Amino acid sequence: MSFLEDKKLEPKDGEIFKFTNPGERIHAEFLSRRTVKTKKQEAASVLDCNIIESRIMDHGEEESGPIHVHTIFESMHIKQLFDEAGFQPGDNFILQFCSVTAKGFKKFALEKLSLPDSEAQLPDDNDREWFKERELDDDEPPPISR
Repeated sequence: MSFLEDKKLEPKDGEIFKFTNPGERIHAEFLSRRTVKTKKQEAASVLDCNIIESRIMDHGEEESGPIHVHTIFESMHIKQLFDEAGFQPGDNFILQFCSVTAKGFKKFALEKLSLPDSEAQLPDDNDREWFKERELDDDEPPPISR
């Protein structure tokens, strides 16, 4: 028996998260870092993460943003912060877009989170109390567990 017989796989397109306005931030689980080839760069650094919660700015108003697995292209500052932090798969963090310098350099803040054991155990789809405690919408799926 061959696992490859009559098997053709299709590539998965990943979701890209882009910080566009100061004040935007994510709470995410670190998955990995890697390099990818783009039209502009031979080896662009990217961060793969499972976004648990995000806040984006829309016309000066803060609103909920995308969740689940996303890829983030690492700016020079994001790359520097993650190089210093030494994350391992499963580590949680908050990454916030803080400002843009006069020369157009995006400045970020990064905080590694230490979750208590009760927070590390993610809920199943039927655990409505977990959602109520965190003011999440009942229709919003839980974060992807490890």
